[in-house]
Amino acid sequence: MPDDHRWVHKHFHECNYPQGDEGNIDSVHVRFLHRFLPGGRYSQDLTSEGRGRVPTPTSVPYCEDTHFGVRIHEFHEVADATYVQSKNFVLPYSCAVGGGPSPTGDGYLMNWHVPIDDTHHWRYSMSFKRSGPIDPARVEARESVTNENYRFFRTRENRYLQDREELKADTFAGLEPVFVNGDHLVTETAGEIQDRTQEHLAPTDAGIMATRNRLLQAIKDVQEGRDPPNVIRPTEQQERLLEIAVVGETLPAGTTYAQFRAQRDPKLARV
Repeated sequence: MPDDHRWVHKHFHECNYPQGDEGNIDSVHVRFLHRFLPGGRYSQDLTSEGRGRVPTPTSVPYCEDTHFGVRIHEFHEVADATYVQSKNFVLPYSCAVGGGPSPTGDGYLMNWHVPIDDTHHWRYSMSFKRSGPIDPARVEARESVTNENYRFFRTRENRYLQDREELKADTFAGLEPVFVNGDHLVTETAGEIQDRTQEHLAPTDAGIMATRNRLLQAIKDVQEGRDPPNVIRPTEQQERLLEIAVVGETLPAGTTYAQFRAQRDPKLARV
């Protein structure tokens, strides 16, 4: 992509890196944490990743193991159609998801969570737009949340500058429209290392369950002397990375997961 079609930034997080990446593939949080209230200042804001109301999935996510990790499909029934949104968990700790500076299908977002130690990590965010330059206002807004050292202005010490008046009229979380502000708050306040023994996972967390199982299997592979998935040697075909696809499709109403798989490009279903 030309320089003005892409965006790259990094963010410092005071927490363990897996909980950051799990937020990328948790779709339900978008409907709450990043919700703009009707009639508020940001309901039609274009400097954030939000563009109008995000439909709620009408079924449990469908998960597929792939050679690079896990592909997750969500089905939404909207009006007289079925909308399918696909995202990816990419081993060891990255993602390819909709959002970023362009609608799904015109580019997508990848966040790579790189550990510094057990309780800190860097999030490298990369996104692009195929059809044209990214709006400079969007770039400016997304980069304004950190200082010159890529540390957030919103921290535990200042209670993430949550605005109680904004909560009443503009946003669900009171954190302005740039989504990473909310992601930063909830991943850090889950604890430096999230205590997963206290979780209550629901069917909508199927994608998180699938990615954890994939990661645990990869750890076992290494412990037993095998390469984990998504290790690509210099002599191997790197074209396989093109199969990391973020898809948003509108299909006839009532389309099932089996019908959706049958009509897809066969290589996108290959493990």
